Amino acid sequence: MLSSSDYACGKASDFIALVTYTPAESDTIIVRRFAKSSNFALQKNTLLIDKPNTNLQVNGDTVFTLIS
Repeated sequence: MLSSSDYACGKASDFIALVTYTPAESDTIIVRRFAKSSNFALQKNTLLIDKPNTNLQVNGDTVFTLIS
Protein backbone atom coordinates (compact mmCIF):
# COMPACT_ATOMS: atom_id res chain seq x y z
CA MET A 1 0.00 0.00 0.00
CA LEU A 2 1.25 3.50 -0.83
CA SER A 3 1.03 6.44 1.50
CA SER A 4 1.51 10.15 0.89
CA SER A 5 4.88 10.03 2.65
CA ASP A 6 6.22 7.81 -0.15
CA TYR A 7 6.19 10.69 -2.65
CA ALA A 8 7.26 14.31 -2.45
CA CYS A 9 4.42 16.82 -2.69
CA GLY A 10 4.26 19.01 -5.77
CA LYS A 11 4.22 22.79 -5.65
CA ALA A 12 0.73 24.20 -5.13
CA SER A 13 -0.72 26.47 -7.79
CA ASP A 14 -1.02 30.14 -6.93
CA PHE A 15 -4.13 30.66 -9.06
CA ILE A 16 -7.74 29.56 -9.32
CA ALA A 17 -9.32 29.14 -12.75
CA LEU A 18 -13.02 29.98 -12.95
CA VAL A 19 -14.63 28.86 -16.21
CA THR A 20 -17.66 30.82 -17.55
CA TYR A 21 -17.53 33.43 -14.75
CA THR A 22 -17.09 37.14 -15.40
CA PRO A 23 -14.47 39.24 -13.58
CA ALA A 24 -17.30 40.95 -11.67
CA GLU A 25 -18.49 37.53 -10.40
CA SER A 26 -14.91 36.54 -9.51
CA ASP A 27 -13.76 39.51 -7.44
CA THR A 28 -14.27 37.73 -4.08
CA ILE A 29 -13.80 34.01 -3.32
CA ILE A 30 -14.45 32.47 0.08
CA VAL A 31 -13.07 29.01 0.86
CA ARG A 32 -14.31 27.37 4.04
CA ARG A 33 -13.14 24.24 5.83
CA PHE A 34 -15.51 22.26 8.04
CA ALA A 35 -14.95 19.55 10.64
CA LYS A 36 -15.37 16.03 9.33
CA SER A 37 -18.80 14.45 9.99
CA SER A 38 -20.21 17.73 11.35
CA ASN A 39 -22.80 18.10 8.56
CA PHE A 40 -21.19 21.51 7.80
CA ALA A 41 -22.10 22.78 11.27
CA LEU A 42 -18.57 23.09 12.70
CA GLN A 43 -16.50 25.55 10.69
CA LYS A 44 -12.75 25.14 11.20
CA ASN A 45 -11.20 27.79 8.94
CA THR A 46 -12.02 30.42 6.32
CA LEU A 47 -9.86 31.84 3.54
CA LEU A 48 -10.92 35.10 1.91
CA ILE A 49 -9.51 35.86 -1.54
CA ASP A 50 -10.51 39.36 -2.65
CA LYS A 51 -9.37 42.20 -4.93
CA PRO A 52 -6.51 43.55 -2.77
CA ASN A 53 -4.93 40.03 -2.71
CA THR A 54 -5.40 39.06 -6.35
CA ASN A 55 -4.84 39.91 -9.98
CA LEU A 56 -7.59 38.84 -12.39
CA GLN A 57 -6.65 37.76 -15.92
CA VAL A 58 -9.20 36.76 -18.55
CA ASN A 59 -8.44 34.20 -21.26
CA GLY A 60 -11.47 33.36 -23.40
CA ASP A 61 -14.27 32.20 -21.07
CA THR A 62 -11.91 31.61 -18.12
CA VAL A 63 -11.01 34.07 -15.36
CA PHE A 64 -7.71 33.32 -13.64
CA THR A 65 -7.48 34.63 -10.08
CA LEU A 66 -3.75 35.01 -9.41
CA ILE A 67 -3.09 35.11 -5.67
CA SER A 68 -0.37 37.56 -4.66
